[in-house]
Amino acid sequence: MKITESRPARDPKNRSTALFVAILGTVIGVSGAIHGVHSILKGNTPTGGMLLPSIGAFTIVQNYLLTGILAVGLGTAVVVWTIGFIDRNYGPAVFVALSVALFLVGGGIAEVAFILLTALLSTRIHHPLWSWQRAAQSPFGLALSRLWPYAITLAFSVFLIGYSIWLLVLPPGEVRQIGALHYVTWGLLGIGFLLLVLVVPCGFMRDIQQRSKRDTPN
Repeated sequence: MKITESRPARDPKNRSTALFVAILGTVIGVSGAIHGVHSILKGNTPTGGMLLPSIGAFTIVQNYLLTGILAVGLGTAVVVWTIGFIDRNYGPAVFVALSVALFLVGGGIAEVAFILLTALLSTRIHHPLWSWQRAAQSPFGLALSRLWPYAITLAFSVFLIGYSIWLLVLPPGEVRQIGALHYVTWGLLGIGFLLLVLVVPCGFMRDIQQRSKRDTPN
């Protein structure tokens, strides 16, 4: 009789954290692809260096057309991987590899902070979150859990307002004199990112609460 060894079951998915990671990864991939499109629009011309000030990016491929094509392709890959595969065993490692490659081919410099946040959170999609258990049972933890949908909506709303101004009014590829609108855009993006960081504990509290409900017998 053949004896087979069964693999230990993975911890249940932390759904709030998984959703947060999927949204962040999509933002990273789409933003990188947009940088790539603006590089492509500059045509088959040399970049003149690794830093692309007009695009807001860094590239090791010193040709606008080629680096743009690579950025669009890798940006798309980041979106697909984050939505469909990042919760697998090697999902976070592949995400980091794709994101670093995207950064190196002109996907944008400002995305580094989002890449780090998303990579860290992706390792918590199936994590039991033991160190947060006690806090989750407190009144403050319960309040954070209930606050999660409103917090994530507010954070992404502020960020997307700044992102939309950057994309539609101050698009990459155009050299402009820095003015008040630049500072407003940078301020909204910065505040939005800080709010997104504050959403993290709200998501953890919500995941722990939902897990405890699933584990409680009817």
